[in-house]
Amino acid sequence: MATSIRIVGVPVQGGSEVWVVSHVIWWPVDDYVGKIGRENAVPGFRESVDSTLYLDQVGIFNVEEFVRLNEGHKTEFLADASRKPLHDEQQKRMKEVDQHLKQRPDTKWILVERYEWETGMN
Repeated sequence: MATSIRIVGVPVQGGSEVWVVSHVIWWPVDDYVGKIGRENAVPGFRESVDSTLYLDQVGIFNVEEFVRLNEGHKTEFLADASRKPLHDEQQKRMKEVDQHLKQRPDTKWILVERYEWETGMN
C-alpha cells in the first residue's frame, strides 16, 4: 500500500474550516514514528486506525512547535541535492502552508498525518 503525508490546520474558534495541504514529502514522519513509546519521542506520533486495512499515524502540534520543526524540515529537504527534482513542486506546497499560517491566525493545532491508501496496483 502507498502512503502520503498531509498537513492539516485546525482552528478552534469562530467556526472556521480546517485547511489541508496534501502530498507533502519534506516531513520525515518515519523519524518520529520510530520513536513512539520512547521517552525522547517529542513530539510523538500516534497510530490512527480508521479501518482494519490501513494504519495511519498522526502528529499533533501547536503552531509554535510546528513552525519550528517545519522550518528545519524544509531547510533539510531543500539542502538534499538528491531531491532537487522535487524541490519546485514541494516549495509550492511549503508556501501554501506558510500562507495558511499567515492568513489564518485562528489556527490552533497542526496535524501532520501519514496515511495509507490503496493504489489499486496489487
